[in-house]
Amino acid sequence: MKVLNTFKKVVTTKYLTEIIEVSPEVLLIVEKANYKITSETFVLKKDCKINKTKQNYQIINKAKDTLDRARWQYFSSDILDDIKTKHMTEIDTRVFQLSPYKELMDKGNLNLENVLWFDYSSHLIYRLGQEAPVSGVFIFDYIGGVSNKDFHIEKVYEHLQKNPEVLEVKINDIPYYNRGHNYTQGIFMKVCISQAKMNKVWDRVKKSPYPSCRLKDAFIPFYWEQTKADPLGIKEFARTKEEVNKLENDNDCEYDD
Repeated sequence: MKVLNTFKKVVTTKYLTEIIEVSPEVLLIVEKANYKITSETFVLKKDCKINKTKQNYQIINKAKDTLDRARWQYFSSDILDDIKTKHMTEIDTRVFQLSPYKELMDKGNLNLENVLWFDYSSHLIYRLGQEAPVSGVFIFDYIGGVSNKDFHIEKVYEHLQKNPEVLEVKINDIPYYNRGHNYTQGIFMKVCISQAKMNKVWDRVKKSPYPSCRLKDAFIPFYWEQTKADPLGIKEFARTKEEVNKLENDNDCEYDD
């Protein structure tokens, strides 16, 4: 831990700002009012510059695509167990949140893997300094997922049952209001792939206009998207274009895998 600068401003309330180097790459900016912490902010040194005067400072973000620095929070390591078993919307982050400044004072260092941002708008979790989202639990159903219209669903189901990265899987009937003559069953699944696989999937989508929206799509390789990363290994069970067309054109067919 290295305190780079301390700025003091004394009016009716006593203000104090400390810029602390917690690693060669990361700064922690702590603001206090009357000796009580009011703000704790993580910043990557490479993404900012510090303008300072005698009694003030300003962080200028140089990277246009850097995530909002005010949203980074510090958690206990126990939160990682929840990330691997629960969807992010099911995690009560308040149970695990810690004060990074107090942790520094108590232990002298921080585990930067525990600096996270929960982006509820896209249902993704990010780690400070890591480009791809954290590999957490993703939930899929028949909408945009695996159905008997586009996949040999029983074969997919058998395959996923043997995959240790699939936490839960079952075949459900599609509700009547969305069902078609060749679109009657879908797979519900909860998955948590390795971070290495997540990095590969992210590489496929990161240059798209809305990569966070495209991420889940990249898990399911339909016949027209056979170049996808296929982290679940189900590409071989996708129906071909000819099979899909035959099902669509045969209004009297019954699904028989």
